[in-house]
Amino acid sequence: MTYCVPTTPKVRNAIAALAPPKTPIRKGIPLPPSTPGRERSYPFTHMEVGDSFILERWPEGHPPGDSYVVDCRRLVNQASRYGFDNKKRFACRFVEDGLMGCWRTR
Repeated sequence: MTYCVPTTPKVRNAIAALAPPKTPIRKGIPLPPSTPGRERSYPFTHMEVGDSFILERWPEGHPPGDSYVVDCRRLVNQASRYGFDNKKRFACRFVEDGLMGCWRTR
């Protein structure tokens, strides 16, 4: 038989006050300055409507594998995220020889 205790915010706060924190809390430590983010992998910020680029395959001599498929997925995800955050639209399509292209559409 399962027994469930109804919890309200008042009960949860009382339980939390009784339990010691698992991670020690430090006070008075200043927040360090923020560091610049990582450089973007793709040139979304520099693209205007109608511009496109082709996602290059691995360099010569690189062993073939699923890394290009992973790169294509990453390109589609990043284009979608950047477009959503900046009110722009991108379209990614496979073009000749199985290469992935990306176009700015709006």
